Amino acid sequence: MTTTTPDLEAKLTPAEALAAAEAACEAADAAVVAANDGITAAQKTLADIEAEAIEAMAAAATTGDSAPARQRIDKVRARLDKGRADVDWAHLQQHAAEVARNRAVDEAAHARRRVTEDEYLNELKRLNAPAERESVLLSQLTEIVAELAQLIEGRYLLHDRLAHDVESWPDAEKVALQERIMQEMQSHKVEGKAIQPITTHGTRGSWMVNLPKLELTDAIKAGLTEAENKAKARAQAAAQGQG
Repeated sequence: MTTTTPDLEAKLTPAEALAAAEAACEAADAAVVAANDGITAAQKTLADIEAEAIEAMAAAATTGDSAPARQRIDKVRARLDKGRADVDWAHLQQHAAEVARNRAVDEAAHARRRVTEDEYLNELKRLNAPAERESVLLSQLTEIVAELAQLIEGRYLLHDRLAHDVESWPDAEKVALQERIMQEMQSHKVEGKAIQPITTHGTRGSWMVNLPKLELTDAIKAGLTEAENKAKARAQAAAQGQG
């Protein structure tokens, strides 16, 4: 099983250290499997030797305690002692393999934390970098919203003045203007465009500033909805690609 030393780990990037730690975990898992197989093999060998020992002692009891029978028993006994020692050693190897695997798992967890730490710090830098696209867009959006609010506020002021002026007109001139407005609206309908009527947003007497929050909110909501639809489309495309 391969492990990373502190000096080597210091030379690796967090991602490289994690890859090495995960490879060590795989090797440790394989070592545990091999150790378990070693126990099984040692136990089978011991069982075979024990069966041979029983047969040797049974034969000696049947044919008599002759020198060949005694030699056979002594040889089997020596092999039996070694077989039992091999089983004990196989258990120790299996325990050692599990300890090594636990250490490898701990090292991999440590490496994953370092990757997260690295990602966290990198994201902190990115989040606060003025040149980042997200930062640029947010800055532009702030400026755009502020400028748009002023433009729409100016439009509200103009519309309020125009609407109040028209209110003082003679009825015949109001009707004539209304007819021209309807003609203009029909013209825009032919072109497939919607037309916004000029309406008042203030109050008579002291005119109060009315910031265009609703229109700005609608514009922002529309942008968010478009972004959500694009995200759904990407997710559907990815799902179809995986399918």
